[in-house]
Amino acid sequence: MAKFKKGILGPISGKIGPVIGSSWKGIPYLKAVAKNPKVRVPTPAQQAHHQKFAYLTRWLKPLHPYLTVGFKNLAENTTEISAAFSHNFKMALMGSGDNLYIDYPSVCISKGKLKGIQQLNIVLVNENTVHLSWQSEEGALSKHNDQLMLVLYNNELGIADGFIGGTKRSARTCTFSFEGRLVGKHFHAFVGLIALNGHEISESQYLGKIEPL
Repeated sequence: MAKFKKGILGPISGKIGPVIGSSWKGIPYLKAVAKNPKVRVPTPAQQAHHQKFAYLTRWLKPLHPYLTVGFKNLAENTTEISAAFSHNFKMALMGSGDNLYIDYPSVCISKGKLKGIQQLNIVLVNENTVHLSWQSEEGALSKHNDQLMLVLYNNELGIADGFIGGTKRSARTCTFSFEGRLVGKHFHAFVGLIALNGHEISESQYLGKIEPL
């Protein structure tokens, strides 16, 4: 941008060829005419990627409170949600176009080196309560006071319910009463473990699709 002093014709106002004359706070100046930006039409591959991105973003949103804990140790130079998105984009998002879907057994709610639990079983004991039981051994990568994380997820309603902590690995059983909106609806169940100090986390385990009574 160039400034100029008034000549015998006074300051320039308006467009002259490739420049526009104007003034700012009484100071006349010239500026180049802005070029029309080129509108780039996304390629089919880019459109497909954007569609997948939007689909998984919506699907993961109800799980954010659990993902921020479950992917804590993988959030290096990124956020926990971004780390969870990247993993599930590669492993759990299937299909293309209008046929995108989630492969629930491949979904990861938490990921880490803490040892998981075995012989997991979940039963719907009444319309709004589940009962969990499991077996577990203590060792170098598992402690009796590791905390359970349970997640119940219904995609149609966009609801996730569950808890983080309050139940020890050594308990080997627990019950949980979920919120009323899930009553009469199916949901998918996941379990993970977090060390009491919050630093070690297990890889989540998928317990299956639970149908209503």
